[in-house]
Amino acid sequence: MNSFTLIEKALLLKSTHLFKELDLDLLLIISEKLGSIRCENKQKIFSIGQEANRMFLISQGTIAIKTPKKEHYILSKGEFFGDESLFNQGPRTYEATSLTQTNL
Repeated sequence: MNSFTLIEKALLLKSTHLFKELDLDLLLIISEKLGSIRCENKQKIFSIGQEANRMFLISQGTIAIKTPKKEHYILSKGEFFGDESLFNQGPRTYEATSLTQTNL
């Protein structure tokens, strides 16, 4: 997301279910706090039991989510994961791995 402008970051947030109801002024404030991570194909983002201290928003690529019950989910651009870190102090309860080169 380094190449995104502040307004582009805010619009990406606005496109998500979690942030869609917020006004642009608030989204711009949140956007100032966004960092970026580039993940290579099949790179582990986090594992089960790992400390949950941030959430991720996909700006490009795809992510596989796998739970201990062997449930699999595929997430892509505009979707987010790791949001449990906003609401509780517990460790991750699933793992996340990039399926392609991915920007978070």
